[in-house]
Amino acid sequence: AAKRQILEVAAQQLGRDAAELDVRDGWIVAAGAGSPLPGLLPVGAAVRAAIYRPDGAPVVAVASFDNPSVHPDEVKFGNESGAYNFIAAACEVEVDPETGKVDVLQIVAVVDGGTIINPPMAEGQVRGAIAQGYGFAVTEAYRISDGKPEALNFGDYKLPACGDMPPVTVEFAPSYEPTGPFGAKGIGEIALDPIPAIIANAVADAVGVRIHSTPVSAEKVYRALRERAAGGT
Repeated sequence: AAKRQILEVAAQQLGRDAAELDVRDGWIVAAGAGSPLPGLLPVGAAVRAAIYRPDGAPVVAVASFDNPSVHPDEVKFGNESGAYNFIAAACEVEVDPETGKVDVLQIVAVVDGGTIINPPMAEGQVRGAIAQGYGFAVTEAYRISDGKPEALNFGDYKLPACGDMPPVTVEFAPSYEPTGPFGAKGIGEIALDPIPAIIANAVADAVGVRIHSTPVSAEKVYRALRERAAGGT
């Protein structure tokens, strides 16, 4: 639907019939042509010109995809997803053994999200999920007192801001998922899952104590180090 609209607006601009045109490698080309030809338009230029004109409008197409799934039955057996994405993640930390302070120096993640259709948006999804995982692992603590949350605003409940985040490297290991649209799989939430584990594992590797609950705070690391020094486990 989007391609049809693009060809229609390009045809108006070029004074040609839409049936004579095609889209290839980001260009409006003559139908059947193997490469962009002089005098034809980049797709971006055609779309912008369609917007910035009297009574202009953007090219908009809407579609939906419902992945194949097995809904839970009476014994809760089911499969909510037609395919599963995967991730490998690692981080580097620096731990002060005197105070227990943990600094995450960098995070690296490689994601298999099937065919990556829109790389900038996919990377943004991954980076956002990593930030959520980092907050869950390091800065956020949801405490309840007398049945009420202690932190009632974001001044007390510390979400990571841009200045709190370590450098993050995101790469993709593309695959083709036959059940997904154009070979794609999900991309967003998978990057959140490993972050608390890799940070806790890196702390254990650095100073030899393992923290089993989030956040991996300086207080928890300090107490674990003191307990170990006193002969505890």
